[in-house]
Amino acid sequence: MCSSDLVLIVGGGTGGETFALRSLGCDVVVIEPDADAVAILRLKATVCGLPMAQIHETGGEQLPFADGEFDWVWCHTVLEHVRDVEMCVAEIVRVMKPRSEERRVGKECRSRWSPYQ
Repeated sequence: MCSSDLVLIVGGGTGGETFALRSLGCDVVVIEPDADAVAILRLKATVCGLPMAQIHETGGEQLPFADGEFDWVWCHTVLEHVRDVEMCVAEIVRVMKPRSEERRVGKECRSRWSPYQ
């Protein structure tokens, strides 16, 4: 895992996973739809040397990347927040290189009170 793998982080928030994966040698690209979280992530990136071009303020339903561009995708506790889960998952699969492994960490859940159901 890593050692120059190109990893897409879907729902990067303020950067916890971003900098953890970079410390393992991954080349990371981050998407995050929340403008405030992106602002914090960009501030941290400036301090830590992550290129701004690798941070995208967008959601997971229409990823602005080529088919098969990423070695793997990190998407943890995100699907319960997207409006169209099927589209988001289809986009994740589309941008992963053929024969990439899907790995699930933790659980994705929706409550009956979620506004995104």
